[in-house]
Amino acid sequence: MRAYKAAMRDFQTEYYEQVSVQCGLTRDGPKRRRLSRRHWMIEKDAAKRLASVNDKNQRIESALSFASNISDKLQQRDINLRKRERKLALIIKNLSKRFGGLKQLKKYLNQKNNNVGMR
Repeated sequence: MRAYKAAMRDFQTEYYEQVSVQCGLTRDGPKRRRLSRRHWMIEKDAAKRLASVNDKNQRIESALSFASNISDKLQQRDINLRKRERKLALIIKNLSKRFGGLKQLKKYLNQKNNNVGMR
């Protein structure tokens, strides 16, 4: 019987910590602790305010986590964008070398063609 009572006490404590605190409830009522109505109302109000603060804190933490996740994704995209920019710069450099060579070849062929036409 003692084990059962201890297990139920643990169950109620766990339930209180996971559910009741978030709803602004207290673990024990006013009769059990022999509180006056005034003190009980003060404690009940404090429990509700604590639940409200915990809820706001949880929302803030969730928003911070979301913002951090977005920041990480943006940093990764920035890194990928810089890699692509370097690749494009290299491709442009190679193309300009090829086209620069083609321009010189065209100029050379035009000169040869002009020289052949003069003969």
